[in-house]
Amino acid sequence: MDSNLNKARDAFLKHEFSKALNFYQQEIIADPKNLEALLGAAKCHAMMNNYTEAVSLCRRIIGLNPNFAMAHVILSEIYYRTGESSKSRYEIELAHSISPTDPNVLESYGVLLFQDKNWDRGIELLEEALRLDPKMQHAYFNLSMMYEKKQDIDKVLWCAQKIYELNPSIKNKIRLLIAQMNYKRLFKPIVIGILLFLFGIIVFRIWELFIPILIALIIMLFVKVSLQTP
Repeated sequence: MDSNLNKARDAFLKHEFSKALNFYQQEIIADPKNLEALLGAAKCHAMMNNYTEAVSLCRRIIGLNPNFAMAHVILSEIYYRTGESSKSRYEIELAHSISPTDPNVLESYGVLLFQDKNWDRGIELLEEALRLDPKMQHAYFNLSMMYEKKQDIDKVLWCAQKIYELNPSIKNKIRLLIAQMNYKRLFKPIVIGILLFLFGIIVFRIWELFIPILIALIIMLFVKVSLQTP
């Protein structure tokens, strides 16, 4: 039966929530008190905006184990999405009181504080979560957004580097390049250069295209040199 949980986790990571839910439900049928399967099913329902089902499953988990912190985390996220801020805060604070050193609880609490514009406390909790679990890619992403609000470009770049180290995908490479350009104060000039290049293509005639092309080549050379490690 463990294979059902593995399949469910894999499907969830791929954002195949309906498929993941099916595997979790098979596990629940086999073991109605399997807290991991119940929580996974609740998360799937929440991601598919089936909030009534998700809340019901979370309440079922709490009935089986009142100290299962992640059930309170999911409830907090659902209540935030549905605009019930007081319930959301109550649930996340309860989760934190139950498991104050759980990285997932700390991250969720930090994100909620970020959404409430309490950036300093949110940063503090996310940094603590990453100290406990340095491989939480999504925590680095959330933390980078908080650093952006604080205009701390050094830390934004650090987060982008960590994200790319954990998952060297094309998307994360682009994120890293943008962070490097911001760090070098190059992002706005490059955007302006690209716009000028496009403007040149539109305005100049075909035989005069060498001018915007030359500009683009100069910009590319400048970026290549500037992005070298200091």
